[in-house]
Amino acid sequence: MEDTPTRGIAYLTVICFVTTIGGFLFGYDTAVISGGEKLIQARFELSDDGIGFTVASAILGCIIGSACSGILADKFGRKPMLLLSAVLLLLSAIGSMIPQTVNHLIAARLIGGLGVGITAMASPMYISEVSPAHYRGRMVSLYQLAITLGIVCSFAVNALLLSNATAEAFSGGFLQWIMVDEVWRSMFGAEAIPATLYLLLLFFIPESPRWLIAQGRTDKARRIMRNVMSDREVEQSVADVEEALSHESNSLLELLQPGFRRALLLGVALALFSQFSGINAVMYYGPRILQSVGFAVGGAMGGAILIGIINSAFTGLAIWKVDSFGRRPLLLIGVSGACLSLAACAVVFGSPDVPNWLQLVPLLTFCACFSFSYGPVCWVVIGEIFPTRVRGRAVAICTAAIWFGAYLVSQLVPRMLAELGTSGTFGVFAAITALAVIVIWIALPETKGRTLEQIERQWVHPGRASGDRNRSRAGREGDRSVFSANV
Repeated sequence: MEDTPTRGIAYLTVICFVTTIGGFLFGYDTAVISGGEKLIQARFELSDDGIGFTVASAILGCIIGSACSGILADKFGRKPMLLLSAVLLLLSAIGSMIPQTVNHLIAARLIGGLGVGITAMASPMYISEVSPAHYRGRMVSLYQLAITLGIVCSFAVNALLLSNATAEAFSGGFLQWIMVDEVWRSMFGAEAIPATLYLLLLFFIPESPRWLIAQGRTDKARRIMRNVMSDREVEQSVADVEEALSHESNSLLELLQPGFRRALLLGVALALFSQFSGINAVMYYGPRILQSVGFAVGGAMGGAILIGIINSAFTGLAIWKVDSFGRRPLLLIGVSGACLSLAACAVVFGSPDVPNWLQLVPLLTFCACFSFSYGPVCWVVIGEIFPTRVRGRAVAICTAAIWFGAYLVSQLVPRMLAELGTSGTFGVFAAITALAVIVIWIALPETKGRTLEQIERQWVHPGRASGDRNRSRAGREGDRSVFSANV
């Protein structure tokens, strides 16, 4: 069918767009507390450690959600996990808007963290499984773009609500309470709108055909695949997936075999390094950091919005180049740039005579470097380097590592800022990121343009890598349907 590629790309774009709304909610939920954390600290009379735990409580939920959801995703499917994440995020948005005690707020944040942890595990994995090899990198990178857009949106909503918090638009009552008296409540509540949209649209996307084949539900997988493929292409794709599955076990112990053990260690290392770069220190405490080096409150919020815009713009660079330039070069260039930028932050933040605009430059450069490397490429790599039958559990381990790192950073940053200062805090992040460059240089293989089956074979039989690459080039034109051999 001549129109298969065009219809296939359109179909893929629609289902990936729906799935990436989870990424938008991930970003919004991650950054929304940055605009209200000082207000929350004052409202509930919290110490630095107290507000640190309140901020980090959502990440505890993320750790639990991502760790548990892998087993459930392998057993019940990818789509049910996405639906569960949407329900939890909606409940959290409402619950975070109305708490009367800090414990109630922490409970609501934990529920939201469960939702974010599940969607962070399930969404990139789902997109990886439904995307053909030559579109997989950019499609998964769209998830990271959605995260950055969620961050920008949260910063913008926070700034808008703060600027209108003194307006006399409400004469008492519930709206006066959440929009003016305790404006941080409406910051959380605004998340209910995209969460509701996400929940409704998820009912219209299919289950991953690859997971269906792994469960022996091949006829249903065929019906989904025929939306975008000819009968001949469907049968060829099903045969390829079944052949790959025949060599896999359903045991997590498969990841301890020599080849896959390296993949697991690499995935966990990338996850931890991405968080120990300090990106969540900027996302959670951006306004506080900027205020600490001389920005006024309004300028600090404006700087935070600019950080979000930079994140989105440079994630677009990754979407453009990740499938042509490759995963490894983007990571090496971006992480090296992040390291130098963090070192520059340590220098300028420790120099009192440096003007504000010059202090902002290396911080924005760090965010730009993170956004075209760590941000999208980690999700791409983690989603494509594991065997199908245990992919949910393996991705869950790596995603839990991401949240474990994020939890440590968010919990420790207030104390680091107080004891080491802004300059010392960024110096620590720069040193860790320098180590990450070395690990990426030594351990990360290139996976661009390779089907999931070829990547899987590469870990077990490294010598087949070049042959697989040649076969990938030869079969490129036949791979352009949505559900090709790596469905």
